Amino acid sequence: MWSSSSGHAMASADLSILEPAVDSVQLESLALLKVIKHCREAMPSMATGCLLGLNVGGVLEVANCFAFKRDDDGDSSSFQNTMMTCLKAVGIDGNMAGWYQSTPFATVCTKDLVATQYDFQREIPGSVVVIYDPTAAGTGSLALKALKLSDAFMKRFSTAAAAGSDAAGAPLLASGVFVEVPVRLHQNPVMGALLADISAPRAASAAGAGASAAADDAADRAADADAARPLAGGVDCDLDRLELNAQAYLDKHLRLLSEQVEEMAELTVSAQVWERKEAILARQRSEFEAKRRVENVKRQEKRQAPLPMVDPSLECFAPLPTIARVEKLDALLSAAQAGVYCKEMGHLAARNFGKLFLASALQAAE
Repeated sequence: MWSSSSGHAMASADLSILEPAVDSVQLESLALLKVIKHCREAMPSMATGCLLGLNVGGVLEVANCFAFKRDDDGDSSSFQNTMMTCLKAVGIDGNMAGWYQSTPFATVCTKDLVATQYDFQREIPGSVVVIYDPTAAGTGSLALKALKLSDAFMKRFSTAAAAGSDAAGAPLLASGVFVEVPVRLHQNPVMGALLADISAPRAASAAGAGASAAADDAADRAADADAARPLAGGVDCDLDRLELNAQAYLDKHLRLLSEQVEEMAELTVSAQVWERKEAILARQRSEFEAKRRVENVKRQEKRQAPLPMVDPSLECFAPLPTIARVEKLDALLSAAQAGVYCKEMGHLAARNFGKLFLASALQAAE
């Protein structure tokens, strides 16, 4: 996976810095197919890769991509620089525009993803992360999104906070971690012409078969069978969208949501324990300071030196162990991930209701 060390490698590769304001992402069909292929082949492992493109007037045009080399295979930053240099040599955009990652079951709000995207946006302000859920393909949907960290999150958290340590400042809502950037698919006109050329002979053969069917009943049945084949394998056929059985996908989301709620409950209990302990120590400090002030008044009357108001030997003046502190980033990401699961289940239920009403209408018409 890309790290901050590869950010310095990008500078050595003489990569241009993209404009920070990105309003939308234009994803080439070739890059989309490569992302989908890599994510599906890598299952159940996580797939990550680099997006190559350019920011043109606020539109991040992603023209190509390639997979990241795993860390155990060698120097990942050297591999990335070599790949971008080779792509530039053959006339392909070699500017790093972001990265992509497979996120099974919409598991987006993780420390690793946030930390990596934080490093990307710090080095390349206009970069985005494209996430693809390969498990959602069985429900007939293309689960593809482009995300970037919000400006409030970038200002709120430092590099240490992005890695998971505690951070100070005003509270940040869970919905304010990521900002979704609209994605628009773009197809090369040459590729569109190629698809049209491939589909033309099939349409012609289907028309010829239909004409011969009018002459002979036996030929009619054969022509109908031939005409059905292009419909099943045609380029415009998308029967996966009519898939009604999404119970397994929904059940998995419910399980993950339950686990996320349990994690949030544990974090809440830990926070309450820490607050109660902090309140007890604060009360003990107040009582000690009150007694010490009374003693100092008496000592002043006797012309003796006052005693210090702090006694490091007492437990109330010792700082709480860091393990007792609830990491704010953990709580924030846990709440954000629970919200993502709820949205995914809502969208899935809405799509399935539409398919169910459509199927009911078709059955009633028959």
